[in-house]
Amino acid sequence: MPGRQWDPASKARVVLEGLKGRSESAICKRHRIEPAEYRSWRRQFLENIARPLESRRPPRGTGLLPGMSRKVWEESAKAMRVAQELIEALPIPVFFKARDGKHLGANRAWEAYFGVRREAFIGKTVEELFAGAPEVAAKHQAVDEELWRNPGTRSYELGVPVRDGSFRHTLNYKATFAGADGKVAGLIGAIIDISERKRAEQRQAIEHRITRILSESAT
Repeated sequence: MPGRQWDPASKARVVLEGLKGRSESAICKRHRIEPAEYRSWRRQFLENIARPLESRRPPRGTGLLPGMSRKVWEESAKAMRVAQELIEALPIPVFFKARDGKHLGANRAWEAYFGVRREAFIGKTVEELFAGAPEVAAKHQAVDEELWRNPGTRSYELGVPVRDGSFRHTLNYKATFAGADGKVAGLIGAIIDISERKRAEQRQAIEHRITRILSESAT
């Protein structure tokens, strides 16, 4: 029996189930997909978040971009507003950063996760935000520098301190976006908390070691 054909909208809905808290195993069982397939969809979804932010705004005082009609410009501006509203509503932390490394904004989920109001966050560098955890700031900064040199997307795992003082395991996705001149203008980042998965992996590893020790002891 041939498998189901998934269109982009259906994939996005499945990914959003996970971003809202449903476990990966439950999602895969419900939709009869492989974990690797789900993770691939999630990666694509998060890496494409930045696309609607690609600037179509003409330089100040120059009017519309060459070859761009007023209708196209208005449709582009509307699409950007919709994208920003979607990002604001996402249940995972999302933030924006300018080319100089200073943060431009974040969504409500980011504020809740780190316990920092966006007004206090805007204009700060990663070193200022993680002043109490310089190793975390250094990792973020290293990835940012790599993206400035080689625009595109990156993903990496990192432990970070959050609002309750605990350290959480996170999976970070970052993607650059361009300005009206076609040059890199900044990046957008999305954060997924994978602490439960990490704990499950650690439990499995411990159980495996104990089983092996007991097995060896019995021989």
